Amino acid sequence: MNISAGDPAIRSLSEAVVAAREAVRRGDWLSAATIAEAALAAGLEDPMLLNIVAWRLEGEGQYMAAGSLLSRALELAPSDIRITFALGRLYKTAGHPREAIPMFDDTIRLDDRFVLAWREKGVCLEMLGESEAAETCYRRAVELDPRYPDGFAGLSSVAAQRGDVGAAREHAAKALALKPLHSAAVCALATADLLDHDYGGAEGQLRPLLASDDVNPQDRAVALSLLAGALDGQDRCAEAFAAYGACKAAYAQLNANRFAKLGVETHLGFVRRLSDWFDGLGAVDWSAADAGADSGPAAGHVFLVGYPRSGTTLLENALAGHPDVCALEEKPTLEDADRAFLGDAAGLQRLLDLDSAGAAEFRDAYWRRVREHGGAADGKVFIDKSPTATASLPMIRKLFPGARILVARRDPRDVVLSCFRQPFKMNAVTYEFTGLERAACHYDAVMTLTEACLRLLPIQHHLVDYRRLVADFDGTTRDACTFIGVDWTEGVRDFGATARRRNVASSSARQVQRPLYDGSGQWRRYRAQLELVLPILEPWVQRFGFDPS
Repeated sequence: MNISAGDPAIRSLSEAVVAAREAVRRGDWLSAATIAEAALAAGLEDPMLLNIVAWRLEGEGQYMAAGSLLSRALELAPSDIRITFALGRLYKTAGHPREAIPMFDDTIRLDDRFVLAWREKGVCLEMLGESEAAETCYRRAVELDPRYPDGFAGLSSVAAQRGDVGAAREHAAKALALKPLHSAAVCALATADLLDHDYGGAEGQLRPLLASDDVNPQDRAVALSLLAGALDGQDRCAEAFAAYGACKAAYAQLNANRFAKLGVETHLGFVRRLSDWFDGLGAVDWSAADAGADSGPAAGHVFLVGYPRSGTTLLENALAGHPDVCALEEKPTLEDADRAFLGDAAGLQRLLDLDSAGAAEFRDAYWRRVREHGGAADGKVFIDKSPTATASLPMIRKLFPGARILVARRDPRDVVLSCFRQPFKMNAVTYEFTGLERAACHYDAVMTLTEACLRLLPIQHHLVDYRRLVADFDGTTRDACTFIGVDWTEGVRDFGATARRRNVASSSARQVQRPLYDGSGQWRRYRAQLELVLPILEPWVQRFGFDPS
């Protein structure tokens, strides 16, 4: 159907709405979008038409444009559940699950029997690592419609992620009985097999799914990641590496509109820009904003940093087992300051010029964010775990001169390989891990900036080497406790129980809930595949004193 703005079919708003609705009824969404676009171009505005065009824009990755149309639709029809639901779905697709949840809540408030809204809210909560709340939503979806396979698949996914193999298999079987080859259910079964070390079984679950044409790109990427794990478990490293590569390529393509647009600064570009700025600094009075810096609610303040997959999750959960410690896992506590100071050259100059009064505003905003994210820091040593905050060390020093910095370190080859293999939730940093060479270059840039900051900034820092942490856990954690100002206790040893109690959501959640495991040297199994990036990493291997062979 080829309809222009002057076509008789859209001479009036009512005719455009009727024509678009009829196309939707037939399942012809492309024709509906063409009609809606022509109507809007003719100045004929209606919530349904706005929603249909937003759907098309969302499919093209034009999330901001789609959001503008849906926001306008919501102004026109604030009680239209189709609009609130579409906004929630858009936020979720664009990678903002926390912003999506209020939209689904509004949808449920208007109609608490809207099954899809319960399921989508569950997906968002699962993305945020809030598995118990996600399970509640999936159970409600199943309760409302016992023949809804996505609800059972959601329950199987949550069970698999928390390691409940029996429940994962039970719920997945129900989903697959309703919809054979349901992607999420198959992936949950494969995850259960991986947990049982049945790597051949996991591969057998995944091969038919990946051979199907009826799998969306996101689910295909997840299945490829699991297949890679199954092949790795069978020591078929070349095949596993190819599957990891296919998975990462899929994630790169899915998220290119968010993180690889022309003219948009990548995280690698951001780190290099900060390095150039820091290298070019002359003498700086870092104490200019120090007055009032120790007025926070915590008895002590610690930032736990280190490149992802360097052991930060293990160290955090060990220290979080101490009764005098409160730890917060990877929350955007520095968000306000990041936006104000790190976005461009003018912001960096504002950081250098910051006085004590200005710094106090951002300290207050920081502690407010801590409270919003559930950090009960009052009277305790507060640990803010943020592996990527190494790039923010100059800002941290300016705002929190009394803060101590724990730096986790691991063999660069293991770190980069692990980042490449891990199916991270996508953000600007983890997008850098969608290619092996890209990940190595990012590691090199981050280490260059980190080492310069540790060398030149007047900050108290303590290195925690992963090799020593797993070889001499008590001794290493005793030293870390001494550094942050608490006495070592037996509770530090029970990091697995602490992680389960805290419902850890990071990519290392499964590993940290198991007994202490030394993952050093994994890179050697993939030496042939790593040849391209070893020259990039070798200087850091030597500098940090790791075995070159």
